[in-house]
Amino acid sequence: MNKNHAALLLCFSIASFCPTAFTLELDVSPKENGTLDVSAGHTFVWSDAFWSSVSLSVENPLSVDESDTMYVALSGTSMELSADVLGVRFGGPVRFGLALNVLYNPSNLKEVGYVDLPDSTRLFLINERRIELLLPRLKASISSVAGPLRFSVEGEASPWYIVNLTQSLTTTIGGDTMEKTLPNPGTGSWATSADGSIVIKGSVLSPEVRFGFDSVPMAYNYLDSLGTERYLDSLIVNIRLMGGASLGFLGAGGAAPRVLAGYEWNRVLDRASGAWIVEDGSLLLSIGFSM
Repeated sequence: MNKNHAALLLCFSIASFCPTAFTLELDVSPKENGTLDVSAGHTFVWSDAFWSSVSLSVENPLSVDESDTMYVALSGTSMELSADVLGVRFGGPVRFGLALNVLYNPSNLKEVGYVDLPDSTRLFLINERRIELLLPRLKASISSVAGPLRFSVEGEASPWYIVNLTQSLTTTIGGDTMEKTLPNPGTGSWATSADGSIVIKGSVLSPEVRFGFDSVPMAYNYLDSLGTERYLDSLIVNIRLMGGASLGFLGAGGAAPRVLAGYEWNRVLDRASGAWIVEDGSLLLSIGFSM
């Protein structure tokens, strides 16, 4: 059983024991080499004012960095486990919410390939990294219903969080092999994120727009391809926009399939130099349902 199936089975098991609403989505982000992202979540509604929730998503990053002087293939798995320990809602037609949230995000990444050095020597490398983030967060939300129009926005802020990076680098030059390991525990501050949606509810078709962003400052030491320890003070920024609809005419018993498509922009800022060292993005396709 792979990790994608395990993610689905976990949330299905939670849903089967609790007669509350649950949401299941399958996210596919097509890139040059293709990736498959799976997410599932369950909300426990204790009363009209109190709730808790848990969600799990699994991503499989896969990319190739290729030029005349290098070829490096990256693969791995990244998981996000998020839980609203306890949330409270209050208000009338416009409702406000507060919740204590915890996010655990482990990633295992592996790079394999070669780099041609300036003296025409070819360096072969195996670079393995495990990155763990643990973020206690305060979540705030606002939602409103006006006839068929439904609007919601929620944001999270983490004033302090734990970052743990472990890197193992193996390089070979001319038959000589070098192995280095760098454990690098640390902390960060003021990671933020926000997500929102606008839905026009209909019995046959419910158009929907979703938007969101993540901002995570990360400062850590790392080993470059030559095994030299370096320091990077970075800011990771992701912005996404999606649109689509829930297909009520295909649903039954309160469940309806949903199709969304959009784009995500990914940026990484080197805060020491002020330069954007990563500027790319990917198409997003979400196929799921809720009930």
